[in-house]
Amino acid sequence: MGTTERESSRPVAQGSTTLEARRQAVEHPGYVLGILVAALAITELVKDIAFSTDRGEWLPLYEFVFCGLIAGLPFLLAKIAPQVATFEIQWWPMLWRHWAWFVGMVCLLFLMKVLLATLAVAVAGRCPPRPVIGPVTPTGIVLVGIAGVLIAPIAEEIFFRGYVLEQLKKLTHSTVALAVQAFLFGLFHVYTRGVFTSHALFDSVNAFFVGMILGVWRIKLRSFLPIVLAHVLINSTLIVPLKARYDQISGKSDPIQHTISEQTTRITQPLRPDGSVDYVAALNERQRQGVTPENNAAVLFWKAVGPEEIQPEYRTKYFGMLGMRPLRRRGDYFVTLDNFVDRQLSTAEASDAEAKSAARYDALNRLNLARQRPWSPAEFPLFAEWLTANEKPLALLIEASKRPRRFDPLCCRARTSLISVPLPANLIHRDVAEALCARATWRLSERKPEEAWNDLLACHRLARLAGQCATTIEAFTAFTVEEMACDGDRALLQYTQLRAVQIASMRQDLDRLPPMPRMVDKLDAAERFTYLDVLSDYSRHGMKAVTELNDVLMLFDDDEFVELDSHDKLKNTISPLIQYGDRTAIDWDLILRMGNSWYDRIVEACRMPTAAEQRKALRKIDEDLRRLKKTAANAESLDKLLLDNPEKAFSERLGQVLLTFFMHDPQHYLRIENRATMRFELSRLGFALAAYHADRHAYPEKLADLVPTYLAKVPGDIFTGSRLHYRRERKGYLLHSVGINGKSDGAKGYDDRKNLEDWDDLVIRVPAPAASRE
Repeated sequence: MGTTERESSRPVAQGSTTLEARRQAVEHPGYVLGILVAALAITELVKDIAFSTDRGEWLPLYEFVFCGLIAGLPFLLAKIAPQVATFEIQWWPMLWRHWAWFVGMVCLLFLMKVLLATLAVAVAGRCPPRPVIGPVTPTGIVLVGIAGVLIAPIAEEIFFRGYVLEQLKKLTHSTVALAVQAFLFGLFHVYTRGVFTSHALFDSVNAFFVGMILGVWRIKLRSFLPIVLAHVLINSTLIVPLKARYDQISGKSDPIQHTISEQTTRITQPLRPDGSVDYVAALNERQRQGVTPENNAAVLFWKAVGPEEIQPEYRTKYFGMLGMRPLRRRGDYFVTLDNFVDRQLSTAEASDAEAKSAARYDALNRLNLARQRPWSPAEFPLFAEWLTANEKPLALLIEASKRPRRFDPLCCRARTSLISVPLPANLIHRDVAEALCARATWRLSERKPEEAWNDLLACHRLARLAGQCATTIEAFTAFTVEEMACDGDRALLQYTQLRAVQIASMRQDLDRLPPMPRMVDKLDAAERFTYLDVLSDYSRHGMKAVTELNDVLMLFDDDEFVELDSHDKLKNTISPLIQYGDRTAIDWDLILRMGNSWYDRIVEACRMPTAAEQRKALRKIDEDLRRLKKTAANAESLDKLLLDNPEKAFSERLGQVLLTFFMHDPQHYLRIENRATMRFELSRLGFALAAYHADRHAYPEKLADLVPTYLAKVPGDIFTGSRLHYRRERKGYLLHSVGINGKSDGAKGYDDRKNLEDWDDLVIRVPAPAASRE
């Protein structure tokens, strides 16, 4: 039989099959419709389960499984119900000239896409981008490309043009069947991911016309391979954004996606080899100015505490930056209370994690009590042993406190972001301060006020040295250490009858202390640099970084988000950003300028001349930040904003999301600083009152009586701007500030809380209440 005869015989066989199928459909139309509806429902349900959320690296697997399902389901139904669910697939064209028509069909498909894009631009002002989400690894992106460009067209053509269209033709006229299957194909391509956007509508309309064109070929010419190839060519447009993402993730794209300038990166030097600003090196250069191994307290500090807190891979470099030889791993170093408690445990207790944790917790609670009042070795033998064992390193730490400068290098790998740089000295500062303050109250019980004062003064000095470090985290620790020293000052005033000469010496020591470093300086440098460094890093990785941010947000639980009911909304905002990101340019200069403008406002507010003006300005910034969070969480507005200026709208929204995620309540920084400042002023007032009492054997009626002999000026309450609360009592006095909450709690502070009260008055009561002596 010749080729022409074979080709002419095919329509006869196909016609008989089609007639038999139509006859069966007429006899059982309900069965045909029921099975078709069930197949569509199953497919849509599985699609929603598989693609309702971003599957990340698992997306290729979901796509392969889903394509296998929709390609195999028609064959399974035909096998189960051959009389009503049969369909036929003829792969090759019956005539060779059909391949010429195939070229025309492909041209028509691409012309249709161009016309739709032109219409979208005319109506909406832009062409909605096709979202490409999922993996952020090169292998994952390649697999997504294979699934989307090759596998999905085969599966969709088998299901829609092979099965759905054929079943509809059994039930109605071919023209109606064509339109219905195209409509279903369009609905099938609506991926909203919880938020209906213009790109979802664009994809649906585009899919409808693709379904119409491919359906006409299927009805008129029957052959299946040409429509699969045409579908593959249409889907090949996905290669462009996938290739861009692949290049970005594999490091082939330009690593610098922003301008280096004062308005964007704030500083322009030093630079890394890739051209980005090296903020870690910049902070190290700033912090080490004027520091030598001879005047750097960190040199003696590390000789006292040992190298254990420094990660082994950084130790040689770290000590080299300090100008000292690396320390031996073992030596007569300071032992923290936790480690000392662990050594006291029996073998059985040490192996029990719960027992070890309970022992540490109990020791810490008792230590907090011991720091507030005099104690003896008989009362707390563990602490006496601990402090005796640490006598030599504590002596070295006191020597370190007498040095004027402190530089702890930021030491990390070459491309480590500033936000991830380890701060090895930070936590151990608190342990050292606890030891010095506990030893001071021990010495009070032995009637050695001068020795106790030496420990407390060293603690004050260490707080100021710790505050010379670069970051806000280290500043928080410095303020904590300062408040511990103030606790010791209060105990000294409450439990010791000091002589006038002793008081005068102590007051001189306090007056000679340098001021605590300002938190605003940390905000203007390290905190700002940290945020800009994050943005710079994000600009190198593009939407990969935003995808990772989305993953973090899925696990992140922040009280501020919960308070504003925006945690889930932020996730809904980031998802559309990921979808738009592959086709929408990101203006990282705009995002960097946004971050700088917020830090400029915060710094300006913190530098205002009075505390009241600072609070007012920071309160306004906090209100604006809360409104920004609500705006960033408004996913519904994003699609509308993108209609006008896609690049600007997308970049602004991304900048808002990043600010929301990384920017904290600016008032918090000032509150911590003000609390420590107020505690120190109360200590100075307490010693002035002690001097007045030593000279006159009574306390003044009012604080103004201290001026000018004992004070040049009485400080006000930093939290209200009004006078401090002072009352002379029978044998002493009560002095207190209202604390952070801004209202008097009846001289009740944090230690007085029992039922979740917000008492936070800062109190000195001399002599100590009877309950505090127990």
